Amino acid sequence: MEYYCSKCNTIMADGIFNTYGSMFSIVKKPEKLFGNKKSAIDVHVCPNCGYIELYAREPEKFKE
Repeated sequence: MEYYCSKCNTIMADGIFNTYGSMFSIVKKPEKLFGNKKSAIDVHVCPNCGYIELYAREPEKFKE
């Protein structure tokens, strides 16, 4: 599924949300078969303007 940037309408790239203690970073999702890291968050990054969208992978866990 392709996601489009809500700011500039460019196709967004998939990313990975990494945490290192109290710091975090977002990197481009690797295309290798075994290069994928699991995350509770799906990340989409606009390569044009830099806008970032984060989505919880299992949002139903937040329902009461």
